[in-house]
Amino acid sequence: MIKRRKRNPEEIKRDIIEFIEKLDFPTTTEGIAKGVGLNWFTASFYLSELRTEGKIFHKRVGRQNQWWTENIDEQRRKVKKLERKLMIKDEEIKKLKREIRELKGKN
Repeated sequence: MIKRRKRNPEEIKRDIIEFIEKLDFPTTTEGIAKGVGLNWFTASFYLSELRTEGKIFHKRVGRQNQWWTENIDEQRRKVKKLERKLMIKDEEIKKLKREIRELKGKN
């Protein structure tokens, strides 16, 4: 078994935030604990501290706690904005194709 060097609380918090930010979806306390190399209780303790500090967000879903950072919310906003742009472009393309068909039909 490889012994991990002892981390101070700030290092643990940084590791947790970095782990969560790599994901593009909320994750559970257990997932974070495994990803950062902590036991569930320790992960839960630091997640609660980070939530109190306003650095991460939390929602209870059934029996699970889901955690995420602002980055996920920002990414989702960007995706929605790009999807709206894509829908507008798709409509423009459809309109141009109709115009082409109409012009070809007149010849």
